[in-house]
Amino acid sequence: MVHFWFFRSILTTLLVFKTGHSESRGLVTQGALKSLLNGFVQRR
Repeated sequence: MVHFWFFRSILTTLLVFKTGHSESRGLVTQGALKSLLNGFVQRR
């Protein structure tokens, strides 16, 4: 189920990019990247 989780995080990031404000965009991108890295490390 790694692919589904990965796809979902990317989808969420894209959604926020389209709807979010430019200030929160950077924060959300950092948070998404951090959670992606954490999830990737935990699943290995």
